[in-house]
Amino acid sequence: DFAKRLAEPDAAPVVKEGDVVVMYGGPGNIDHCVIKRGAQYSTRHGSFKHNDMIGVPYGSQIRSHHNESAWQWIVEPSPELWAHALNTRTQIVDEMDASIIVMHLDLFPGAVVVESGTGSGNMTMAMARAVGGGERGHVYTFEFNEGRAAKAAEDFQRLGVGGMVTVTHRDVCGKREGEPKGFADVVGSHAADAVFLDLPEPWLALEAAAEVLRPGRNLCSYSPCIEQAARTCEKLRQLGFFGIRTVEVRRRHYDVREVEYEVPNMQLRAPDGAPPAKRSREEPDAAPAKERRTETREERNQRLQEQRDSLKPTPYRTQLVSRPRAFIKGHTAFLTFASSSPTLGGGGTSPPAPASPGEEPGAEETGAEGDAHDGAAEAAAAEDEMQEA
Repeated sequence: DFAKRLAEPDAAPVVKEGDVVVMYGGPGNIDHCVIKRGAQYSTRHGSFKHNDMIGVPYGSQIRSHHNESAWQWIVEPSPELWAHALNTRTQIVDEMDASIIVMHLDLFPGAVVVESGTGSGNMTMAMARAVGGGERGHVYTFEFNEGRAAKAAEDFQRLGVGGMVTVTHRDVCGKREGEPKGFADVVGSHAADAVFLDLPEPWLALEAAAEVLRPGRNLCSYSPCIEQAARTCEKLRQLGFFGIRTVEVRRRHYDVREVEYEVPNMQLRAPDGAPPAKRSREEPDAAPAKERRTETREERNQRLQEQRDSLKPTPYRTQLVSRPRAFIKGHTAFLTFASSSPTLGGGGTSPPAPASPGEEPGAEETGAEGDAHDGAAEAAAAEDEMQEA
């Protein structure tokens, strides 16, 4: 249970029936399965029985009954692993982009996040992990495709984050006539600590995002094309956002390994301190050229062996080195960040609640309006007294 692991990080989890586990067979062999008693997980290398996994601590390695050389690691789902293990319904946010988004949105345990563009749900998982552990931490995610919204809600329930994530099927841009749009009726006015938009036309949802975003908090728009980012920045300026910036994240892998190499002799002087003598054309102990021409192969091999035996062993050194790979992962998206103006909006409100039985609708609003009029009258009277004085 993902939420339980956030609340009890020191607990040692074990695999239970009904758990969603990640089967890790290597960097290019990552999958997932739901543990069911009597079932088995099959790969091209071998089969693994679910009964052998139940009760085993996460992080354990199991081997196939039919092929002892086949193995799999049983790993807990994390947003990074889930990105490789899930059956993607749309293009997902890369883990390197997700880490930058979580950092620049300034997510913290207990934060409220609004997301538009649920897709496969991988970015939702990353944000749920960041805001989990608090009393009010929650992710409100909106998806215009009804099938993808239903499937994402099912995945969140299976992964144990259903209580931290609310999935709503809606076109927040308002392109569908007669249907609700925006976020405020679900989230509340100025109640969100961060907004993340993964939409084809994010500028159409910026006004709705500004309505739910707390003053001074951050927004991020994920756009594959620079034209989308440029138009989004223009709309953000019109709405009074500040700190507008667009970044592109590139990742390069490094190979780190241990190597052994010969230590060169860098001495410029002989051991006794004298400068090294110039090398003559022939070594003093070398055999004359005529004798070398007449020596047999056995004599030559013996002479070379004696020379090798007389040499001191060459010292070697072991050192850790790194080398960048020539391949760099290509473009993923442009990330546009901005902060809402501190002068926009108020302290935040919760979603509208229905009136209780016997209570007249709007009574609370009328009382607040009366208090505002009384305060204005007192301020005017005080100003008149100061002018008379």
